[in-house]
Amino acid sequence: MQYTDLENLTARYLHQDHQIQMEEGRYCKDFRLSMWASPVYRLSEDGREGGMSCDTFTYRIFRKADGKDCCQVLIKRLECCFSQGDGQISMTNLRWSTIQEMKPWEYKIPFPYETLRDWPQLALSGKNDGKEVLAVRNLQNLVFEHRLHEIAPLFSAREQASLFIEHCTKETVYGQARIGEWAEELLAGEKENHHCYLFFGITGIPVIEIYGDGKCAEGLFMTEVCRIHAASENKEEWKLYRHLGFVHSRFLKEEGQWRILTMELQTAADLPPVCYRNDLRYDKSGQSDEPWNIDQKKDGFVTLEDGMEAEKIINGWVLACRRGTLLSYMERYFKLPKGEPSMMIRSFGAKTKKLENLVQIREKLEDMTAQYRNRYYTFHAPTTPVLQYDGDKDHMTGTWFDCGTTNLRSAAKGPEDIPYMIFRNKYVHHFQRINGKWYFAEFYGEPVISMPDWHFDMKHSRGFVSVEGTECYPDAFIM
Repeated sequence: MQYTDLENLTARYLHQDHQIQMEEGRYCKDFRLSMWASPVYRLSEDGREGGMSCDTFTYRIFRKADGKDCCQVLIKRLECCFSQGDGQISMTNLRWSTIQEMKPWEYKIPFPYETLRDWPQLALSGKNDGKEVLAVRNLQNLVFEHRLHEIAPLFSAREQASLFIEHCTKETVYGQARIGEWAEELLAGEKENHHCYLFFGITGIPVIEIYGDGKCAEGLFMTEVCRIHAASENKEEWKLYRHLGFVHSRFLKEEGQWRILTMELQTAADLPPVCYRNDLRYDKSGQSDEPWNIDQKKDGFVTLEDGMEAEKIINGWVLACRRGTLLSYMERYFKLPKGEPSMMIRSFGAKTKKLENLVQIREKLEDMTAQYRNRYYTFHAPTTPVLQYDGDKDHMTGTWFDCGTTNLRSAAKGPEDIPYMIFRNKYVHHFQRINGKWYFAEFYGEPVISMPDWHFDMKHSRGFVSVEGTECYPDAFIM
């Protein structure tokens, strides 16, 4: 059993749930789609028992009794147990628990439940090859990590190579060269869009199967896509559009490297459009002097063992933020036996000061810890990972997009109206292995897209947060 097996089996369950939910939405005008994030895995020493724990941002779209359509975010914890016997891996237990519910937004026009499309069929089970699955996952996520910059080399040179992105491409684009040209044209159009992004996407829940002689693969990924309409000189008219959907791709291995043969990104449900401003809180979108950085090269790789460790480290950061244990986390992952780590959480753009040693990082984390209050949880939730060695096998770069949901209790009007600051962030972390252990050499985070605040009613929310006398946010694998 490998950790990619656990990811695959959990993803199959969630995609099957989405198949059911789309049917439910058509008939009941009430359905849910989930984006997963910050997964962590555990395996027994003999590899016959395993577990997976992750967050889900579950979007419930429903029609109220008064006829108004709404979208509500439920922040949940999903945990699964697995067992292997007679060559078969089975999911033996599953818990999907609500942590808290955010206040819903209303759609200004009726939601088109009747025209909801079917969720795609899952790929047939292929070879159990975790190394190749991880390579294909990296390749697909590079399209998003690059944010369409320099993507032509990620596609096959065969003439049938194709790309379709709903709301961006008018029709399917064919051929490696034309795919690259189309992407450059779209990105060039952002200049007239006040440099605001016409495409930004995150992925999660990947089902990836390797077929035949190991040179063909198929993947199905959950997606959330953001588009900003900001052509007007009046910023009050700028809008942020978000779409939940899926990427269905086919891959070929050519000259020893995986390439995308076909990639189709379809929308399943539109979220309510919201106002967008790039001058209230810093985000990278809309900044003319902030070009997009490509932080991962193509054709890199990482072993399953080190990939699993990187995901464990990131899940540890997520939980330390929610549990008020950042200082002990720092002792484990920032305190290098030799050399100094650095940290930059670029919340103020170019004005942000880089922290260049452990003393400065400790001061930052002490301040974050001092602000921690139980039940006032902040949900940093990374997804779309690309994990690759950097130079040698003792240096690794990991990139993630983060669903940043920060509790602003100091601005709360009371327990029934607690605002949350919402961003899509990018993490770029450089890890170094010293004496067999991985540490942060460089920790980097940057806001990519700022969104209007969400609001939370602690008094009436269902879920873990509503339980009287609830203790610290639960650690992984104990719910």
